[in-house]
Amino acid sequence: MRQYVAGKDIQLVIFDDELTGSQISNIQKELKVKVIDRSDLILDIFARRARTAQAKVQVELAQYQYILPGSAVCGRTWKDRKVVSG
Repeated sequence: MRQYVAGKDIQLVIFDDELTGSQISNIQKELKVKVIDRSDLILDIFARRARTAQAKVQVELAQYQYILPGSAVCGRTWKDRKVVSG
């Protein structure tokens, strides 16, 4: 997989499954690209489509709830995320 990612100049790998923070971290170290899982992708889509202040706050809350449990492990950090603010 590492050779495929490097050979195709891929910068982001999306997994169609839930990954723990340590899994994301280990895969990122191995592939040397950003890795996200399905939940992260869904939150990103909602964040981009949120228009009202209420929708933006709801998405931001969901992002906090998603990121905080895994943040201590290291796969998910605020520096890597674009959090929508209301």
